[in-house]
Amino acid sequence: MRVTTAFNKMLGLVGVSVATVAFTPEGIVLGLRRRRAKHRCPCGWRTWAIYDRSVRRWRHLDLGASRCFLEAEIARIHCRSCGRVRTEEVPWARPGSRHSRDFQDVVAWLAQRVDKTTITKLLRVSWEAVAKIVIDVVAEAIDDARLNDLYRIGVDEVSYRKGHSYLTLVYDIAGGTVEYIADDRKQASLDPYFESFSPEERDTIRAVVMDMWEPYVNSVKAHLNHAEEKIVFDKFHIVKHMGEALDTVRKSEHRQLRAEGIDTLTGSKYLWLYAEKNLPGKHKSTFAVLKALNLKTARAWATKESLSCCGATGDWPGRPSSTSSASSGPRTRACNRSSTSPT
Repeated sequence: MRVTTAFNKMLGLVGVSVATVAFTPEGIVLGLRRRRAKHRCPCGWRTWAIYDRSVRRWRHLDLGASRCFLEAEIARIHCRSCGRVRTEEVPWARPGSRHSRDFQDVVAWLAQRVDKTTITKLLRVSWEAVAKIVIDVVAEAIDDARLNDLYRIGVDEVSYRKGHSYLTLVYDIAGGTVEYIADDRKQASLDPYFESFSPEERDTIRAVVMDMWEPYVNSVKAHLNHAEEKIVFDKFHIVKHMGEALDTVRKSEHRQLRAEGIDTLTGSKYLWLYAEKNLPGKHKSTFAVLKALNLKTARAWATKESLSCCGATGDWPGRPSSTSSASSGPRTRACNRSSTSPT
């Protein structure tokens, strides 16, 4: 069996055949011969005419301990649909990539399971190349149709390094999927997400759940009509602020009582911060006495406890009925981070 025939059987590339095999210091270079066919623009337009030609290499999956490269002649065409000169599409690589589809798919699979440093060492590829490959594969695989029923979203920030390094996340509450990621937690981080909607699509968003971070609030108000009716502050942060307010009331009242020589609130700080259902049994009798007193702190605690019944149960107000069409939710474009994101 000829060596080219062996490589043809091993690689199984569609629309091409291995014509030459060269062993070089960089690795094994496989020269490809393409079957005669019209040149195809990435937009789908086809033509026989070419603008110019060049020879290009693509990194392929390693063969044993040797790097493997695919080499072929590639043309640029003047696409009438795009109205400009573009590089033709080839079946073994994604547009604009210098890595084969098989190589990119392996990188993307590994990126879901290990950190990027491990991938760079295992596949002998740069960190920047891994980041670009992940973006390219996700951009091709992502399905906009999954957003047809998107009508309530959540906005949050996550810290991903020591210090104050943040990412802004937008997620579909019903589907539990992340739809957008951006650097930092500024208004400018969230604005591009809403700007990817048309005005009509933005109007179909029924609720935006978030904490009380002002830049996020400002972004929602700048892009959604009747934003005040659509912003939902999450219960965790509301209860947190109520707990802080309760403690402020307790400290103020404690100072007033101490000035009168009364130590009723001494040592009671953490009792007031408990939810009633979580109060340890050993403190229940003591706390019952405190609650019965005519204290501002007791009234503030009762206000805090009243929030325990607040929250989403069952369907949200404004939720599309089961008979609603798929068009009830916005059709959006997924936004990818252009910079390297942490794994």
